[in-house]
Amino acid sequence: MMAFLLFSGRFHGEKEDNTLALTCLGNRYNGFGQLHLIGDDVVWLGPDSWRTEGNSWTDVYQLRPMGILSAPLWSSKCK
Repeated sequence: MMAFLLFSGRFHGEKEDNTLALTCLGNRYNGFGQLHLIGDDVVWLGPDSWRTEGNSWTDVYQLRPMGILSAPLWSSKCK
C-alpha cells in the first residue's frame, strides 16, 4: 500500500507479466462536499460551511483534484 505521493517505486514480479493493477481510493468531497464554497484556506468543514454567501459563493463547481493526476513513467532497470 502506498498512501502518499510517490516519486519512484520498485515492483517485483515475473518478467513475462507486464500488467499492473491499481486501486485508487479517495474521499467523498467531489460528490458530497461544499461544491460552491470558494477558498482553499477553509480549515474546518462542517454545518456552517454549507451556508455560503457573498464572496464565498460561486455558481461554478469547485472540485478538488483527486486520483491519478499524471501518466506514470515506466523504466525497466535490471541489476
